[in-house]
Amino acid sequence: MQRNFLDQNPLGALALLALFVVYESLSSIYLLMPPLLGLLLVHFMRSFEKQHLPSLFLVSIMLLFFEVEKGYLFASTLFYFAFLYHSIIPRLKHYIHCDNCLKFIYIVLAYIGFWLFSLLISKMLAIPSPDIDWYILYYIVIEFILVILL
Repeated sequence: MQRNFLDQNPLGALALLALFVVYESLSSIYLLMPPLLGLLLVHFMRSFEKQHLPSLFLVSIMLLFFEVEKGYLFASTLFYFAFLYHSIIPRLKHYIHCDNCLKFIYIVLAYIGFWLFSLLISKMLAIPSPDIDWYILYYIVIEFILVILL
């Protein structure tokens, strides 16, 4: 079989993953660069809704790199995002019909909700609790603008 040169999806996914890894490492050094957690939540939800497994797998790997870079527990973002998608997001969509309002709530749930989830897990497992700072508000605003533009 000959490879189709027009089918470059796996190469594009690998390039996107490599760029994300570099960006995440730079966001740990430069605090003005948001870690893109809210953007990953939106893409996680879109991949789940479309049932597109390659993009869901790519977002899952990106979330694992996010956890490694920031020092969170393994697969905690995956569990939290799956919990959000199956239990909280459907209720929000039932009551709120404004798309931009929902996107803002998604970003807030990605940052503040994940911090609360990590705090709960740290109390249950008796490990050090995660820190939160005022940069979170900046990250929420920046990522809301990015999600609106997508």
